[in-house]
Amino acid sequence: MCAAFLARRIAGLVNSFTLLVTLVLVAVRAFAGQATLAWDPSTDPAVTGYSVHYGLASRSYTTKLDVGNRTTYTVPNLQEGKTYYYAVSARDAAGNQSAFSNEANSTVPYAVPSANFRASTTSGLAPLVVGFSSAITGTVSIYSWNFGDGTTSNLQNPTHSYAAGGPYSVSLTVSGPGGSKTVSKANYITASAPAPVANFTSATSGLSVSFSSTSSGTITGYSWNFGNGAASGFQNPSYTYATAGTYSK
Repeated sequence: MCAAFLARRIAGLVNSFTLLVTLVLVAVRAFAGQATLAWDPSTDPAVTGYSVHYGLASRSYTTKLDVGNRTTYTVPNLQEGKTYYYAVSARDAAGNQSAFSNEANSTVPYAVPSANFRASTTSGLAPLVVGFSSAITGTVSIYSWNFGDGTTSNLQNPTHSYAAGGPYSVSLTVSGPGGSKTVSKANYITASAPAPVANFTSATSGLSVSFSSTSSGTITGYSWNFGNGAASGFQNPSYTYATAGTYSK
């Protein structure tokens, strides 16, 4: 943000010190947390330096900074979203101060927030409960989490339970008056499916037996052993024993 301002003569320093020159604050550029001022230099040989004055009310400057012989200065540590008022004064070797220059003002913009996060754990058996903690700088009004399994949250530091096994990518988007920022971590959470529990029932008709799996959990294959060296890879096989006997299944 730039502004040009009319010239104003500085006069009336204590001890009859007078600057017979024009001192003009010509520009103010505001950035997140700071503002850069520029002014025309004085050609009066009595001037040995300048001071920047600023505050949150017009003509009420609560802070004064000695900036030496510089004619540009970046004022640090300003509050985002606040409007500040600025002026410049000159001084002589004895420390006598001139009147203020013309006044300029600027509203300090908000910075785009930065985002990061961490998890209380990144791997384990499902159902896997994970606590997420956000690490944010800047002004944030909205949090938007995507846990990678079709669920989301708008809490700042949510807890989520992964019901099924698999790798999950997690992202966090934070938004504020300065803009939005997204951070994503691919395959950040790995939930392992628990081992399946094997069980079955059977029904016999003579030497023929029908087997039914009643196993639970995530199952990708079956391996039956009928106790006589015969086997099957079906989920619910049927088998006819050649001779009567007792067989471990």
